[in-house]
Amino acid sequence: MISGYWVEIINHVGINAIIALGLWVAIATGQLSVGHAAFAGIGGYVSAILTRDLHVPFLLALVCAGVVACIVGVIVSLLSLRLQHMFLAVATLGFGEAMVVLLLNIDYVGGIVGFQKIPLESNTLVIYAILAVLVFLFWRLENSRLGQAFR
Repeated sequence: MISGYWVEIINHVGINAIIALGLWVAIATGQLSVGHAAFAGIGGYVSAILTRDLHVPFLLALVCAGVVACIVGVIVSLLSLRLQHMFLAVATLGFGEAMVVLLLNIDYVGGIVGFQKIPLESNTLVIYAILAVLVFLFWRLENSRLGQAFR
């Protein structure tokens, strides 16, 4: 059997692969965005707060976290709508660093120590099932008319 350490590493690889798929969409359109970690962090904090403090079911918290991260992404994209290439990269990098500074200074989410006592609701099977579905959907997107328009 695989030890807990390696299971955690395998889970982190799956989560980061999901985040990388989101980055693929931006790169496929010819834009360079380096703020994906901030959006993933926003989603993570929202789902952790919902499950730990408000006792929301995991799947509902996951959907809500995605919606909140999407709304923040739309706001950031509207603010940086006319930026291209390196200017967009710098703007999204600045947003990501601003989120780090903001979250490190909020005591409710743990500040510099980090968020504590988050209930473990996910497992390797769920992470890789979501990854498999997303890989299939993005593969279909790449081979569609919209994917051709991206290129």
